[in-house]
Amino acid sequence: MILLKNMRSASRVKKDENQRDNMMGKVTWKKGFEPKVLIDRLDEIRTVKNGQVSFRGFEYREYISVFKSLIDLGQPGIPASEAGRLVSRGVSAAARKPDFTQKNIITEVSRLVREYNSENLKRYTLVTTVNIKRTNHFPDQKINDVHVRFVKNLHKKYLKARKETARRVSSWGIEEVDTSKAYYVLAHTSARTPQEAVERIFEGLDLLRGIWCLKLNYDWVETYGLKNPVNQIVFGKLHTLHTSSGKQADDRFWYDPDPVSEKRLIDFRQRFPVIEKYTKRIRRVLAKHKYRDDVELAIKKFVRALDSRDYNASFLKLWSTLEFITGTQKANYDLTIRRAAFCFDDTAYCKLVLEHLRQYRNRFVHTGVGEDDIEPQVYQLQRFVIQVIGFHLTNPFQFESMDVATQFLDLPSDNSKIRQEISLRRKALKYRTVSDE
Repeated sequence: MILLKNMRSASRVKKDENQRDNMMGKVTWKKGFEPKVLIDRLDEIRTVKNGQVSFRGFEYREYISVFKSLIDLGQPGIPASEAGRLVSRGVSAAARKPDFTQKNIITEVSRLVREYNSENLKRYTLVTTVNIKRTNHFPDQKINDVHVRFVKNLHKKYLKARKETARRVSSWGIEEVDTSKAYYVLAHTSARTPQEAVERIFEGLDLLRGIWCLKLNYDWVETYGLKNPVNQIVFGKLHTLHTSSGKQADDRFWYDPDPVSEKRLIDFRQRFPVIEKYTKRIRRVLAKHKYRDDVELAIKKFVRALDSRDYNASFLKLWSTLEFITGTQKANYDLTIRRAAFCFDDTAYCKLVLEHLRQYRNRFVHTGVGEDDIEPQVYQLQRFVIQVIGFHLTNPFQFESMDVATQFLDLPSDNSKIRQEISLRRKALKYRTVSDE
């Protein structure tokens, strides 16, 4: 019954999305690039015959990959993989014309974007597993445009196609978790293409999982031997996409490239009431948040950073998340440290720890050599990221944007210095007022 309701609403969703797309900007060349240099190179290796185009040598793929960074589709809602496909097809279409020019490329890409936006929405279901014991009861979830169900037994219409895919990839070391003990996850959405569906679904799933991991991840774990991801909740290794009939949406499938099978199952029975209450509270906060998109992105960056068993890679991704939530991606590290430490009472100690983490980050980036005993650094950094995300979630002074909120973190952490700065700013305002008169 729920599925029928969702299918009936698909036309309304399509109308809303097309209206949104029509409001977006036009396809343009990005500033800071000189596309003619690349066009001339591609022109040198193209041959047009009977309306068909071919390219000599192996340079074509290199040139096309660069084109994907040169063109702005003006619609951030189009998934990156689909955007790349549209650019590639647009360049090839323009290359079939006698005049291979910047204008013709933009014309062809614009045409393909319009065609993409006019495609009908289709219903897709992604099937995966999650490392949660089936002893728990999970209610259905709806997060953004994704409906999520946790089921103990997979419907036979999905099972046949999924088993066939699992058989095809078994030689790669990609195996199902023990589905007699773990939950299946069914995530439904409407999208134009399979790739758009997968990206939209994981945006929703990772947001939900990120909220859970903000609450569930341990402050510190001492591990010996093979490491598990820091995240307590992780998906299984194999993800398959299905149409409403249960058949695979296309020949593609998605998987976790980590060769080690996930054996750790989480028992939620005692903690789930707390997690459910926490999740509902965070969802209510996000629904009314002034810079919701940025905070949701921060949560997703946080959880994706901690999915790996390679803790050095997790550390770098987590540091990147810290830079994002402090608004210091293009600033020096002193500003990152100062803003992150502001969210804690003991700022002097926090600055000391953050400087220690900064030095580790720089050493690893410049030498390419990590450390075996990196757990302390990862868990320390996770604590700072969670605290700053918490500051943005609560948004205690109702800042209008993340940019303004992070500027607030620039203020001194010492009360006497804050009073001194207030006094100076009042005097500056008085001085400027007099000058204006």
